[in-house]
Amino acid sequence: MKVAPTPANAGEFRTGLWKFDGRTLDLPWGRGRLEKVDLEIGLAFYRAEFEVEETCVMQADHDTENRPLVGSFMHLIGRSFLLTPDGATHEVGQGKALLLRVAQNGTRFLLPGGQVVRHVGVAIHPDRLAQWYGGSLPESLACFSESPTSGACVRLFSISNRLRRLKSLVFTGLRDGPAARIALGGICAQIMAEALDACHAADAAAKLQMTPGERFAVEDVIAAIRARPQRALSADEAAASAGLTRHRLLQVFTAIAGQSFAAFQRSERLNLGRRLIEDKGFNIPRAAEEAGYNHVTNFSVAYRRQFGETPGDTQRRAARSA
Repeated sequence: MKVAPTPANAGEFRTGLWKFDGRTLDLPWGRGRLEKVDLEIGLAFYRAEFEVEETCVMQADHDTENRPLVGSFMHLIGRSFLLTPDGATHEVGQGKALLLRVAQNGTRFLLPGGQVVRHVGVAIHPDRLAQWYGGSLPESLACFSESPTSGACVRLFSISNRLRRLKSLVFTGLRDGPAARIALGGICAQIMAEALDACHAADAAAKLQMTPGERFAVEDVIAAIRARPQRALSADEAAASAGLTRHRLLQVFTAIAGQSFAAFQRSERLNLGRRLIEDKGFNIPRAAEEAGYNHVTNFSVAYRRQFGETPGDTQRRAARSA
């Protein structure tokens, strides 16, 4: 049985150094590459890709932590656990991302083995971010204004389809030529804006009043989708099974799942397709069909948007590691 990663047991795994300067990614088990671009608009862009052979821990470098920025921490594919100095564990992946500011040394990233991780991050100085908001941060981001006394300020948010497409672009769609840096700056600004909007939405959702019965009913709907993601379930059907109006179902669903009803279903179907290709060795047409797609082309387009690679790329990598 796998042991859940926690700050207490992270010391059981080999540790490397993750310097956020675009030069050093000392992965103890596997291979990796990391790059950083400081953009003229005040943003720092990070892109990393690594194959994790066995579970390991990356220790954040001290210089970076002594100059704390507000940054998004997201994976296009793969999963990891952020272990912050305040003793908390935050999972990243499967549609979950973080906006964070760390003010003390000791941040670690636990990477489960047997996976490929593609990481995208965009960071900004808190003072510059406040300028974007007209001089001061809104209530939902107030924890980033001051250096956090607990050592870390972390906000969890869900990855929207727009944000997923933007992340995919930095791996598959960056242009070449004299204007490439300008285009990258535009994409990074959109990534940061989407992450901030997602945090605002999560804050509003957390304040949504719902009865225990509504929560349990919608959690049952979520469980049913996860059990059979390939089934096309309409919002009207889900509302009827939950005993809610369609509007109320969608409202509560987004508050609990962090994604819209349609986006959640699409993400679950694509995750199923990926598991079938990677773990079961299904060919692409069969994986598409089992995931509920009638046309392979539609499956491939949606797959690339979600994972930043084609189903064929996944298939070839799975074949190499078999």
